[in-house]
Amino acid sequence: MPVVTISYTSKSSPVKEKIDRELNWYDTIKQEMQVFQGGELSFQYKEDEYLVKMGEEEKIQKNIKSNYRLLPSVKDLEITNYNKISKISNKGDIERWFNSYVNYTNEEITINNKNDIEIDFDVPEKEVENFLDACERQGFEYERKT
Repeated sequence: MPVVTISYTSKSSPVKEKIDRELNWYDTIKQEMQVFQGGELSFQYKEDEYLVKMGEEEKIQKNIKSNYRLLPSVKDLEITNYNKISKISNKGDIERWFNSYVNYTNEEITINNKNDIEIDFDVPEKEVENFLDACERQGFEYERKT
């Protein structure tokens, strides 16, 4: 009967964080650099108040034919980082997971050895692949011993 050992090591947990960076855009009509804070710039074609207030002679001089143009707006972006969870909470996660583990082959899985570093499970051959897949999905650090 194969033995699967799950270590009480730190486990990674996904955490979403907003990206906050300096975004620069040069406005060719106003002749100035604009600075924004956020994830990314997106552009929308809409009426520009600056062009509405601009005189007709100046528009002709700058070859501007409309009050509409692409204007920037800031969009939020998120990145997924993985933070470590302590060994103590990981130990509880493993035990809770095993108590609620659904065994599809009706074979009995038993705890062989349990200490402060790791826990050993006796897993029947029919069930070992399902058990290893479940460990992988949970993010546990495991090792199969034959």
